[in-house]
Amino acid sequence: MQNWASWWGADVDWRRPGPTRQQRLHDVWIAMGFFGAAAFFMEAIRSLDSYTEPGGPWALYASVASAALLLAFRRSHPMLVAWGLTLHLTIVATVVPFGGTLAMQVLYFFGIYSGFAWASDRKLVPYNALGIALAFFLWITWFLALGSGIDGILSNSSDVPDDGLFSPTVAAIFC
Repeated sequence: MQNWASWWGADVDWRRPGPTRQQRLHDVWIAMGFFGAAAFFMEAIRSLDSYTEPGGPWALYASVASAALLLAFRRSHPMLVAWGLTLHLTIVATVVPFGGTLAMQVLYFFGIYSGFAWASDRKLVPYNALGIALAFFLWITWFLALGSGIDGILSNSSDVPDDGLFSPTVAAIFC
């Protein structure tokens, strides 16, 4: 366990100081920038007419805004932001397929990485990282089980093409 803690830097008694006022202001600007980028890509996807949103465009904007809002607190409450974005990703990517787009994935990665980078108590970082990895593993496992169940239902349909290595339902989970 000592090597695990040492690799994460959790064996040091050092604690990260809290963010300055200027750093908090930068985080607000970063959150606004991520919101703008994600909203731009969301509109580009909607313009392709390849996406039909279940709750209308307001559901998409609410999902983007809530994720970006969490980034504004990435230095003051880093682990809360990391867990919040983990939960956000699992909910949004399950309910609204826009959560899996490149812009949102970069936002999620940045926020979760910031949680580990800015955590004040370094001893808790490895456990939080393990917990978040486990949460994502369970989410993907659940998604695959759901996809296999839907695939079983669709196998009775003659409309499903059988061209690739995976069924369309399972392939959509990986894309």
